[in-house]
Amino acid sequence: MIAKDEMMPRLVKVCPTFEATYHSLHEEWTVDEEFPEYMALAELARHLIALLQAGDTTCFGAVFRAVEEMLISGDKYVVDAMTVGLLEALQNANLHEISSGEHPTQPEDFRSYLLPLSERRWDELYAFWARVGTGSLADAIRFETGLDP
Repeated sequence: MIAKDEMMPRLVKVCPTFEATYHSLHEEWTVDEEFPEYMALAELARHLIALLQAGDTTCFGAVFRAVEEMLISGDKYVVDAMTVGLLEALQNANLHEISSGEHPTQPEDFRSYLLPLSERRWDELYAFWARVGTGSLADAIRFETGLDP
């Protein structure tokens, strides 16, 4: 079982161009609380989008193999982080708009790199947001839990 503390080192290892950013995030994190891995995953998504925009996809095969392995063999935290932390961030159209320069990207540009389980999770995220609609986060929580936040 792949644990939370193994998740980011695996991703940094297969995407060495992200290493400096990852270490910088750790250095900047001065709060006494635990480092927010989801923040690092969002930064990795931004990094992958920028690489795609630049046409540098050399690490993508290894990154998405690592994602697939963590979806298959990760503990609950790791599986959720890969799904909601990374894949959902890659689907965030706003991140693609920020990077849209000479070679704008779209979330679907990542589909060809997905492996079977990551593609299924990718589609489940789209289906979830299609059911929720364009409502608020509170609407999403209400939809999934039946609770009124």
